[in-house]
Amino acid sequence: MGAFTARPLRTLILFDRFKEASLLRVLPTSTFTGMAEAICDAPSVLRTFAAPEWSELNEDGKQWVAAIVREALAVAAERAL
Repeated sequence: MGAFTARPLRTLILFDRFKEASLLRVLPTSTFTGMAEAICDAPSVLRTFAAPEWSELNEDGKQWVAAIVREALAVAAERAL
C-alpha cells in the first residue's frame, strides 16, 4: 500500500470528468429546457435587473438559455473534483 500514489486515481477521476463533460455537450439543448426554465424563473434570477421570465422568451431565447445551462454543467463536470 505504501507504493500506491494518488496520481493514477486522480488521472482516472479527471478522465471521467472530461468524458462526462463531452457526453453532456453532445446532448441536444432540448434535453436541458426543463432545467433552464427552472433556473430562468428562479426568484434570485428574476430579481436581477431586466431578467425575463421563461414564458417571455421566444424559442431562440429558450434554446440559448438551455445551451448556456448545458455548457455550465459541462464546465462544472470538468472542474469539480
